[in-house]
Amino acid sequence: VSAAAQVSVDSDGVCSRAALGIGGASQTAMALNDLALQLVGSRLDDKLLRDVAQAAAKKVEPTGDLQATVAYRHHLAGVYAERVLRSARAEAIQKAAA
Repeated sequence: VSAAAQVSVDSDGVCSRAALGIGGASQTAMALNDLALQLVGSRLDDKLLRDVAQAAAKKVEPTGDLQATVAYRHHLAGVYAERVLRSARAEAIQKAAA
């Protein structure tokens, strides 16, 4: 399971652009544009990032195999989504401050 995110914030710390994707959890990688749009216009607080990450985990349709169960892949999708969203937020804030 993998996740990727990009966000941009304006000088006030408000999200102006966001993208989120999950790979390796379903048959194909998923761009979660609808969830990313929920971030735009917000200050990207921890609760919102956690809620979007959990919603992302619910959207994936993993299959189980010898390496991981369906439940574990759902769990990983949420954990990785939250991690990359937090990392993208930190990078965006740092760029906006420069």
